Amino acid sequence: MKNVRIKKLTLENFEGIHELSLDFDERSASISARNRVGKTTVGNAWSWLLLEKDGQGRELLPKPRDDEGGHLHNLDTIISATIFVGGREIILQKTLSEIWTARRGAADKTFSGHETEYRFDGAVIARK
Repeated sequence: MKNVRIKKLTLENFEGIHELSLDFDERSASISARNRVGKTTVGNAWSWLLLEKDGQGRELLPKPRDDEGGHLHNLDTIISATIFVGGREIILQKTLSEIWTARRGAADKTFSGHETEYRFDGAVIARK
């Protein structure tokens, strides 16, 4: 199996993290901090990018949250990772968006679901 190294991991609007960029610069790294500041969330972001699950293997739909734990709407959740695989640098990105639509004759839009976009080296490879 080829070596896989994370060079950079970027989170935007992922659960309780508004914006975070971690540059590993090809070094070994560990994340340590006091409780409830986002260590598990960073691990969940990596797992969601690759598997759409949290770090414990459970299905995950990562919605942005405010400081009180309430969901924030109309914000895209974006996870991006620059990784080295077998000596080649690639960029993986996943974006989760809410879909809001207005019914015919209605003034207000209502939530109608989610769309996930998958990118590989900048090119969209799938949407679901």
